[in-house]
Amino acid sequence: MKKTMFSLVLAVVLSATAQAQTSKSNTPADRAKVQTERMAKELDLTPEQRTKVEAINLRFAEKASALREERKTSPGEHQGEGKEMKAEREAELRNVLTPEQLDKWTAHEKAMMEKRRSG
Repeated sequence: MKKTMFSLVLAVVLSATAQAQTSKSNTPADRAKVQTERMAKELDLTPEQRTKVEAINLRFAEKASALREERKTSPGEHQGEGKEMKAEREAELRNVLTPEQLDKWTAHEKAMMEKRRSG
């Protein structure tokens, strides 16, 4: 159950992971770039928004990678951190995106999660 919850939260935080895996390198920077490109396209981000969103995506991709590594060495010690990261990211995005963009992105993430659940 705990692993499943972490996986779901991580899937939301890094919704671009599947696409990034097809690239030669799957670093946090690569994942952040792919996710930023997807968000820019889906949400019609301004250049200023794109810069801010890319910084947010990079910071949280790095945190997620670090958390994944920590969980490998000490499973069970980092419960709830994925949810906290997701909430932090959403709060930061709320400060950058318009309400319409935020609604659209939230709906997109929800659809992606449902798609992953159904296989």
